[in-house]
Amino acid sequence: MAQRSGQIVSDRHEYLLTRFLQLLLAGLAVFGVVRGNLGVAFNAGVAFAVSWLPALVRREVGLRMDLHIVLLITAAATLHAIGTLGPYRNVWWWDYLTHAFSSFTVTGIAYAVVVTANRHSDDVSLPEPYLSLVLVLFSLAAAVLWEVVEFAATKLGHAFGTQSVLIVFGVSDIVTDIVFTALGGVAVALGGTTYFRTLARKLAARRPLS
Repeated sequence: MAQRSGQIVSDRHEYLLTRFLQLLLAGLAVFGVVRGNLGVAFNAGVAFAVSWLPALVRREVGLRMDLHIVLLITAAATLHAIGTLGPYRNVWWWDYLTHAFSSFTVTGIAYAVVVTANRHSDDVSLPEPYLSLVLVLFSLAAAVLWEVVEFAATKLGHAFGTQSVLIVFGVSDIVTDIVFTALGGVAVALGGTTYFRTLARKLAARRPLS
């Protein structure tokens, strides 16, 4: 795999790093099971599954994502899984980093989907200036949805007297999570679309489903 012009990390290195992170996630899931830590086992297991979504999309849909996007997805999942080991509680900026980075990745993929819909659907006509606003609003909506899921998981854990797989640390935590998730969306809107344009072109080039 040759290194593209202007590329800092080669395709081979991106591939190897992605596989290393997946092995790390698998190890964390096993560690959680062995130690009886439901939160670590669940989050690492889900993160491991998420890291294989690009491969599933390639197999089922025939769409091959660029390695840098695969690495972004895997890295975002890994940061979250590692956070459950302690950094979420002990490292004050870890929560902010994971929310902003995950938001950047998810919003970027949403950008590619919106661009495709804009091209293939007569019902969707979104001028470029409004696309940035849509991306920010999408990231905010995703942030609110995630906080609802975290809150519900915490309450269910308390109700059943079991360890919660997701934890909410309070109102201030919810607010800062939403703010940093929104910042991830803003980063995409202000220029981060560069990382997702190849995916957008691949999606737009595909024939729409009948």
